[in-house]
Amino acid sequence: MASVVVVLTLFAGWLLWSNPAPPEPVQDPRTAEAATPAPSPVPAGTFGVQEGRDRVRDRYPVGFEHNPEGAVSAVVHELGALSTTDSPALAQALGVYRGTETSAASVDRGIQRQRAAELRHGRPAGTVFDSEAYPQPEAYYYMSPQGVWWEEVNADTVEVLVLADFEASDGAQVTTQMRMIYGRTMVWDQELRGGDWRVEEVTDPHSEPFYELREEEYHLEFEAWTPIHHPEAGDS
Repeated sequence: MASVVVVLTLFAGWLLWSNPAPPEPVQDPRTAEAATPAPSPVPAGTFGVQEGRDRVRDRYPVGFEHNPEGAVSAVVHELGALSTTDSPALAQALGVYRGTETSAASVDRGIQRQRAAELRHGRPAGTVFDSEAYPQPEAYYYMSPQGVWWEEVNADTVEVLVLADFEASDGAQVTTQMRMIYGRTMVWDQELRGGDWRVEEVTDPHSEPFYELREEEYHLEFEAWTPIHHPEAGDS
């Protein structure tokens, strides 16, 4: 196969040398924008996540539309931003999407301790987990949203649930994989970035005191869920 590639390459090179290509036409800048391919349409029955009109720190999408779809998009991006074990990055993400200043030290005392407890509780039998050392450099924590549900309470308040694939590891012996449902109460804050959605309350169902797990709700085929369209996975 390698020899064929070499022969074809040499042949193509010979053709180019023997028949010099004409100069490439200069594109009229007035038509350049029209020539840019349009984004792929979102398939019917799926949810297209808004990308927001701006980015904070060139990293966090913000500035979503003032509609329920904008609120849902903000939650999806928040979960993506929280998919890290880096305390300073977690503090930044919380500040961006929840509108409150949070320090890395506060994250260490709060979210990181909570995550360590979750990993310790769900660890396989016979494994050792060092809560005090978490998160080790090799640790990871990742949430991959798959489906969404929302209810518009009013024009400025939306209840959102997200079905996500969850995977976390201490980088040593303990790795957890499962389906999770995350909940958020989203409010429109006119003072935030000139108007944007903000997390008002975390309403994860599994955190409720009398939560009753119903297995069918953790499948994307469950009637309440609208699958998220992932262009990078389905578009060529």
